[in-house]
Amino acid sequence: MKNRGLERSSPRATRDARCRRHAAGSQPQRGRRGVGLRGWLSLLALAAAAGPAATQVNTEAMRPEFDQRGWHGSFQLSLGLREGNNETVNLGGGLRLQHAVPFVELPEDDSGERSEDSGAGIDAAVDAGGDVEAPGDDETLGFRSPRRLLFLTVSGAFEEQDGEEAVNEGFTHLRWTRMWTRRWGTEFFGQVEFDEFRRLDRRALLGGGARWPLIETASQQLFLGTGLMAEFERLEPLAGGEEATDVDAVRSTSYVAFRRAPSDGRVSYLATLYFQPVVDEPEDFRLLGESEIAVALGARLSLGFVLVVKHDNDPPLGIEERDLQLTNRLRVRF
Repeated sequence: MKNRGLERSSPRATRDARCRRHAAGSQPQRGRRGVGLRGWLSLLALAAAAGPAATQVNTEAMRPEFDQRGWHGSFQLSLGLREGNNETVNLGGGLRLQHAVPFVELPEDDSGERSEDSGAGIDAAVDAGGDVEAPGDDETLGFRSPRRLLFLTVSGAFEEQDGEEAVNEGFTHLRWTRMWTRRWGTEFFGQVEFDEFRRLDRRALLGGGARWPLIETASQQLFLGTGLMAEFERLEPLAGGEEATDVDAVRSTSYVAFRRAPSDGRVSYLATLYFQPVVDEPEDFRLLGESEIAVALGARLSLGFVLVVKHDNDPPLGIEERDLQLTNRLRVRF
């Protein structure tokens, strides 16, 4: 269900209603608001307090590398070229923290069997900080990903042109994933974000769903996920007097993600596609496609080349449907 105040719920009607409000100019325009330090601190505080996933943010790129366990993190700087709602070069940065508990393959006991009753097996699981899990026979499901994963990420981008703000955006994302078996798992997530250039004063959402590993080997992974999320948006007014608009919606969110990391570890590839329609208005949907090639420059340093395409089939008035961004990312892991 989608609610835009007094507007009707169909995409065509919502666009027409926004146009009528803009033409009437019945409310004074709110001034354009720079987020500044207070906005960034508020975003961080909301993340810490509320546990805030992604309407058009690729969270698959934030998951850990193969076989990571325990606490890890990374910091990245980015330089991007954006086309669509703004054609600019922007600078960005981000921080990720995560904790992963892996599946642990039990060693053989004295009889040559792998058993949870084996003291060596239990000791190995405890020492590794993982859960006890006997291996399966399916070679395509080697279970390289964690049994439990919790991660928090914060990022943003900003640019000024001739003293004017051109890009000011950021988000905070918290996600918990639990793989119950080798075949399926569940995940729950939340997010807060803002994007001034898309008239997005703020967005908050909560959701959850299921996740299935279709292929999972030492060098590649293929995942499918689907779920539901409830979102709230507040849109900035247009020039000319439109009042701020509040938007509520329940969306389905589905994704397919493919990751390949050859054994030499020098070059990895990640491709993800998200589809997010409003539950009772499937013609109102969002698409996100992201592709990244990452080259290892050292044990903890990598350089990524990223292409992102976003499409909103029912954007706010004055906002284009498509955004395209090319970005170089320099990432340091710790």
